[in-house]
Amino acid sequence: MKIFNITIHDNTYALSIIKRKNAKRITLRLNLKTKQPVISIPYRETYETALDFFKKNYTWVEAQLAKTSSINQSNYFATLQEVSIYGNIYKIIKISAKKNKITINMDDRELYLEFKDLNDLSAIEKTFIKFLKKIATSYFYELSKYKAQQINTKFNNVGVGDTTSKWGSCSATKKLQYNYRLIMAPVFVIDYVVSHEVAHLIEFNHSDRFWRLLEQLTPYKKEAKLWLKNYGKSLY
Repeated sequence: MKIFNITIHDNTYALSIIKRKNAKRITLRLNLKTKQPVISIPYRETYETALDFFKKNYTWVEAQLAKTSSINQSNYFATLQEVSIYGNIYKIIKISAKKNKITINMDDRELYLEFKDLNDLSAIEKTFIKFLKKIATSYFYELSKYKAQQINTKFNNVGVGDTTSKWGSCSATKKLQYNYRLIMAPVFVIDYVVSHEVAHLIEFNHSDRFWRLLEQLTPYKKEAKLWLKNYGKSLY
């Protein structure tokens, strides 16, 4: 990866350019954490080509920045009043307690934040993220296992992270990786993303056979892709 400082109309961008051997086209995205643009290019392309591409498409970055500029990313979870988990809305209830912990009541759809200091937003934020990652790992593992059994295959491991460019991935070593924030998406979206990565356990590409496998695993392809396009950024 190389970083280029490029100025357009008095705005300077720290543009990251990444060469990928498996990339078939030039793609532009915005790193939601750093608020800086990232371009991925096929290995054969030059950095000059990537720079020209950015100059022609920088207005897209401006539009994305405008959408996210009003969102306070700091202590996001600590200030929520409700959260979507497993496709259901859970009311968040804060309780003074001797020990810091988070528990969930699935029947009443309530999430309890029990903390010694309810004003310590940083501690709540870290604990909330840790909690979401824990339940996401378990949920994605079980769903991946179920989907894999449907097409008679297996995976080696399931992990969760916080990526900004992908909702899921499947490595050559058959490790499945998911964005933990996906646990806050509707169930049909989770079903699609997990099915997509499980299908890659057999077809490590997007061939016709891959899409046929995916159709075996989920009926939600169109609806989920549209939801992620329109609302995916709301999970941040």
